[in-house]
Amino acid sequence: MNLRFNILLNDFLSKWYFEMSKDEVLEYGVSVIIPIRNSSGYISKTIESVISSSTSIPYEIILIDDFSNDIDLTKEIVTKYENVILLQKNEKSNASVSRNIGISKSKYRFVFLLDSDDLFEPKYIADRIKFMNRNQSGIYFGPFKDYHNEADYNIVTFSGEINDLRDFIFLEHGDFRSSTISIDKKNYLGTLFDPLQDKHQDWGFAIRCDDAGELICYDTDNPQVCICKDRHMQMSRTMNVSASKYFINTYLESEKYIISFIRKHLLLCVLIKDFNAYFFFKEQTAFINILNNNFFYRFLDVLITCDFIRLKTPNLIRLLTLFYIKFTILIKGK
Repeated sequence: MNLRFNILLNDFLSKWYFEMSKDEVLEYGVSVIIPIRNSSGYISKTIESVISSSTSIPYEIILIDDFSNDIDLTKEIVTKYENVILLQKNEKSNASVSRNIGISKSKYRFVFLLDSDDLFEPKYIADRIKFMNRNQSGIYFGPFKDYHNEADYNIVTFSGEINDLRDFIFLEHGDFRSSTISIDKKNYLGTLFDPLQDKHQDWGFAIRCDDAGELICYDTDNPQVCICKDRHMQMSRTMNVSASKYFINTYLESEKYIISFIRKHLLLCVLIKDFNAYFFFKEQTAFINILNNNFFYRFLDVLITCDFIRLKTPNLIRLLTLFYIKFTILIKGK
């Protein structure tokens, strides 16, 4: 209860600080917000990717540490760089709280978000700012390169019209990743991340922004954000069932969105062999009476028990993803 109170208090203070500073003159430059948690093994590479992408504009990099065990190593790393600020929390909460703190403390007009295990390409910040200056939105997101390893990646992009972000994410097979988010404070209404959301935080932020009336724009330029899937998988070998339940109950009021969310995560459960999460999501399908005995679910029942399923099998991931998309299209409307 005390942790929940502190999280909500910190969120209130972040919102208050942001509102109090809205009328200040916006200083031209970029603030890059990076939540960290035991990230000392790879944060240098992430920082250096930001620096190489910020050569033509004033910048600051704000690291918000979520009560890490390796904080001394991180402090030592930070001393090697200029314009890098390390903020430490007094107790562990989540990356949503960290991002809210970073946004509220940022001093520049343009705010970019980046996960600690992802990377910016050298031209990304300059190109995104050009795109932002051509538009009048507060929130921007876009395509990305989805890396399975250092040499193998897919480009994830979207070419259709985006009218509703719930439809975009759960019905139209779009994606909204936190590392592709940038904010123009000139047009930003101040929507923050849900401080009680421990998982699916980027999707939650997208929905919150949409519901709050933020002007949201998809960057159609070439993808220059590198999502390092192998690191993400290493960090998340089990799923947070309670966080998924919170997300469903808080943001997915319609069965059509819940069905899509469950299907996406059943595939992930199979890939990481998380039986507890798998049976949780299967129970949800039974609860809302969606095709519980069809071929899709019987197929997954077999796959999750097979020993050949492994994390680092990008071809299998692609095959299952394609199967999911084709299958969803076939049964849409049933």
